[in-house]
Amino acid sequence: MISLPYFPPDNAVKVLKRVIKQVKSRTGLTYPEMAETIGVGIQTIYGIIWDRVRTVHDATWEKFKEGYEGIMSAPINKMPSNPGKILRNLREAAGISQDGLAVYSGVSKVHISRVERGLNNVSPKLWANWMEILSEYINE
Repeated sequence: MISLPYFPPDNAVKVLKRVIKQVKSRTGLTYPEMAETIGVGIQTIYGIIWDRVRTVHDATWEKFKEGYEGIMSAPINKMPSNPGKILRNLREAAGISQDGLAVYSGVSKVHISRVERGLNNVSPKLWANWMEILSEYINE
């Protein structure tokens, strides 16, 4: 794991490019999913990957730092091999629609649907959020 300093260094763009590649290889997230997970715009991710960004603002650096540390500290072995089927079964057992889960988790219904069908990956952070939401309804 890359150690990110509190403030962006002079070579911040190069560091974030390495961060993005490391997160992608560890999680399999697409760039749009990564942007959503970290909390930055997709333009920022592509700008860094395509060498279109020259500087990184403090706020952007902080989002990357928090998102990266969260993703990389999440235990990988807690992610199921077939999250879509599990998500659908738990969501239906909880009596929550895709729309409802989207509202509770702040993720689009389209993304949830694509995860359930095995077309999109899910980050460990988002997976944990979904499990927390669904466990509240299943345990009622």
